[in-house]
Amino acid sequence: MAIRIKDYDDLKTRLTETGDRLALIYFMTTWCVPCQVFGPKLDELAIEMQDAIVIFKVDCDECSDIAPEYTTHRHPDGLMGIAVPTIIFIKNDMIIEEFVFVKTCNMMQEFCGVNVEKLKNTIHNIRLNLYFNNININGS
Repeated sequence: MAIRIKDYDDLKTRLTETGDRLALIYFMTTWCVPCQVFGPKLDELAIEMQDAIVIFKVDCDECSDIAPEYTTHRHPDGLMGIAVPTIIFIKNDMIIEEFVFVKTCNMMQEFCGVNVEKLKNTIHNIRLNLYFNNININGS
């Protein structure tokens, strides 16, 4: 299961505990239909790929103070807050990659559907890029 974040301090603590492992932060809400479809897929993936990545879920309605620190993208119609769903990959407190639903709709729809393999491949490719670019993949 993905780890549900309670508040800002909880996320900071858990990211520190993650150490040099790759982390995925999933920004979502309970009322977002794509989030309702995508969330369970991430729960399954968190179990399957637990040796490769740590997955965190952040409910933007419950933890509204977290999104502004980790993303610069906002909802295109001017509403306050982050566009959901948004996925951010982090390694050692550095944002590696970001997928925002409104910007990468086709990719997110593939993730939301039956194509979890595409997300696995994305995770794998990010880890490879980190390794080959020497971005502290082993904490050194």
